[in-house]
Amino acid sequence: MSTWPRSRDPDQDDVELANSPLEKAFLDNFKNALLASPEAVNNEDLVHVNFQGLHGIETLTYPTSVLLDFPELPSDYMITQLHESFSSGWKSHILINNISIPSSAQSQIAPYLKLAIACLSSTAPAIDQTDQSALAKTLFIASHALWTVMLEVDNREARASESVVTAALLGVYATVSSDTKVWSNFEQQMLPSSITILRRLRLQESTPSDGAVTPQLLDAGTRTSLIGCFWLINVLGSLHLDIASCLTTNEIEMHLSSLGIRFQRAYRSLLDEDAFVPPGLGSREDAVLLLIAILCDFICLRRSLRRLARHVSQHLQQLNAVKSGKPSAVRTLYPPTLPHSEYGRMVDQLSIALDKWELTFRIGRSPNDLALYFCCRLYISCPELTLLPRLAGYAPVVQRMGLSNGPETIETIELSDDSIGYAWSVLDNTCDPYPIWSPVIVFLAALVVWTNITCPKTSSARTGSLKQILPFKLELDQMPWPCCSEMSLTLNRLVHGS
Repeated sequence: MSTWPRSRDPDQDDVELANSPLEKAFLDNFKNALLASPEAVNNEDLVHVNFQGLHGIETLTYPTSVLLDFPELPSDYMITQLHESFSSGWKSHILINNISIPSSAQSQIAPYLKLAIACLSSTAPAIDQTDQSALAKTLFIASHALWTVMLEVDNREARASESVVTAALLGVYATVSSDTKVWSNFEQQMLPSSITILRRLRLQESTPSDGAVTPQLLDAGTRTSLIGCFWLINVLGSLHLDIASCLTTNEIEMHLSSLGIRFQRAYRSLLDEDAFVPPGLGSREDAVLLLIAILCDFICLRRSLRRLARHVSQHLQQLNAVKSGKPSAVRTLYPPTLPHSEYGRMVDQLSIALDKWELTFRIGRSPNDLALYFCCRLYISCPELTLLPRLAGYAPVVQRMGLSNGPETIETIELSDDSIGYAWSVLDNTCDPYPIWSPVIVFLAALVVWTNITCPKTSSARTGSLKQILPFKLELDQMPWPCCSEMSLTLNRLVHGS
């Protein structure tokens, strides 16, 4: 039965054909037609391309030029060993343990995925290598280059589950790395492309109803874990290097827990003071995902509305000063419509969500999850939290953004007693095995304590010795992640006052 062209829906009618590989007979006929064309007569370059003698990026075009700086890989045996050790080193980590990782025995596994698995596995402390960071960086660059070239050459790879899983694994490594080249490659190239793939495949939706299919029919648990990984990567990137988040809570439509509770229903019940939290929420993954959502909204709110509120307040103060001849408080006939009024209202709403999260999930939670909860509290009480690494001279942030030349300095930052308490609570609840958010939140908590000691505005009762930072440094020294060494060096320099 034919379909009128106007009635055709490509999402429903063509998606299955677009995801299926081409028939071998069709490809053979296409190749034969190319070879039989007049342009192919005595043209050996049509089939055999000679890359020898081609030097420099100007002689190759994109995406082939990406492979010019392809690093020298370790032996196949080492890559296989790293692949096999992935389950023992990473399968216990939250949001990664539910991602379907193919075994090394499978013959048909995408090369970039195999390198991504080896890259993440090489960061495990059990790996016997003299320089784990160099090995992990080499594998990251190789996997990232192959991933980029394959997506450009064959767009069908963008609909394969291997490409999405590769982006998630490399994103996890970038999160725990302090190398600016790694972060630059992931932030500027891989993260936007992978988020676009997620949205095109509609993985953030629970059950697409318009005929769209997910790659290889991924189950709901794998989709939830993949979205959670990307979301956690975005949030930690915003805290670690002060980058913008690419995912928002409004576009997430996944299911939580084994009971199939929709994420939006659960999250809105936390935002509404009078709503009841749906029964059945109790797994660790549910608790972490809802915490990530609250922290993500705080970050987006602070990066947008708070900056606008400060700008509008300064502008209104200048207008009032011009009219009255002297500085005065902000006066307006419409206080509810001001940005700072809306900012305060939304902060109160997110604070209510944190209170309800504590009542719902705190009992029986992992200490590391509570450390993330206290980091949310710390982020609320200290608006300049993400500025502290820059003021402390943390090398990756300084290399990426330069030293702070804005109005905020260490002398202008005011801390409350609650901020200091939350910082110590982060340290108290951080323990082994360390999740990937542990180094970032412990480092930020240490900088809060450092600011409290060095800030001239603090009272004498709240000041003390810089050696109070040492417990944070010792905790970072116990963590296996590559970024911990640079963080520890920064805290050691601050302890000695240099």
